[in-house]
Amino acid sequence: MKSIQRFLAVGLLGAASQLAIAQNYGDGTVCNIAGSADLTIAVASNFYYPAQAVAAIYQYDTGNVIKVCHNATGILKAAIITDGANITPYDAFLAADNIAPGDLANVSGLTAAYHNSATFNYTKGIPVLWTPVSNVQLSAVISAPKVVYVANPANAPYGVAAQTILNNAQTGQYQDLVDEGQETSPVPPYAVVFSNIELTYQEVNNANSATVVGFVAKSQICGRTGDSRIAYPSNPTTQDGVIINHPAKVSIATDFVDLLLDTPAQNILQNSYCYLPRLP
Repeated sequence: MKSIQRFLAVGLLGAASQLAIAQNYGDGTVCNIAGSADLTIAVASNFYYPAQAVAAIYQYDTGNVIKVCHNATGILKAAIITDGANITPYDAFLAADNIAPGDLANVSGLTAAYHNSATFNYTKGIPVLWTPVSNVQLSAVISAPKVVYVANPANAPYGVAAQTILNNAQTGQYQDLVDEGQETSPVPPYAVVFSNIELTYQEVNNANSATVVGFVAKSQICGRTGDSRIAYPSNPTTQDGVIINHPAKVSIATDFVDLLLDTPAQNILQNSYCYLPRLP
């Protein structure tokens, strides 16, 4: 393969993170390009832009076009299981936990091995309590009743991490989960849930208010400054993946994962997107 250093020199990596939304599916899944591709990858929402960056490297090196589609881990897992290997459009799945890929690997005939392994770890993420407004005392959110935006724990591992952090700190005060649009009726503390971590980030970011805070992935705000945040590296998301059993695509998918797990790409994930080192 051509070197990643050469790829970075021509500046394509930055463009990869700015790719426009080109396709939506009925379950809320969003893809970066419309139409067919040499490989289609379903990714947890926290990994949408990093996956596009790695996909752009792979496309530059090989000429193969990679479509990246994102949604909450649980929504993607359910869609893949419902469709089965013969129907699902996804050739690989990069989750935000290590449970969903294992569940898929346990379905007979649904997945293919990656170098004799049923699943693989590709990174670990960090949940962050965040607002784009500077000088906000976020510790007060942990110590006093507030309204917090989170990804839905029913489908999003970052939502599970957020709920765990809040409930541990508040001895159960954040058990109430309120759907988006219903947040004005109950009395705080409660968490307003969004279907995935990307929508959660967008809502907090667009509000741009000291009174609107939420749990996002550190990868989403890695290069930002002038904000307020508390990171929780002791509550990481262990993010695993799996290859779907599409015989014509297994070789390409394996090559892509090889690139994803190789040191240069891992350095990009850690240095540009603030992920933790993957499990060995």
